Amino acid sequence: MEDDPFFKLAELFSGKTNGGGTGSGMQLGKVLSAPSAEEPDTPLKVSVSGTIQEAEDLLKNDALAALDFAAGDSVLLLPIDEAQRYIMICKVVSA
Repeated sequence: MEDDPFFKLAELFSGKTNGGGTGSGMQLGKVLSAPSAEEPDTPLKVSVSGTIQEAEDLLKNDALAALDFAAGDSVLLLPIDEAQRYIMICKVVSA
């Protein structure tokens, strides 16, 4: 069963990892501020798990451009480094 990619994906979302992982699973965050075409110097800040993560604490999927985000957007995050840093996986929208 552990060779099943869907099983591994389910483990990732639930936070149940076998060593090397953080064990805290994917989390939703909210963009507090982000650069825009009008204000390119605005810093990227994301609220997640009661903390505010700034750009230096975030990694992002290479397919995501800095201007893809706006205040209020929801993002899917994967905690790393004992939840001290996060990887921004994607922007999340309502169906």
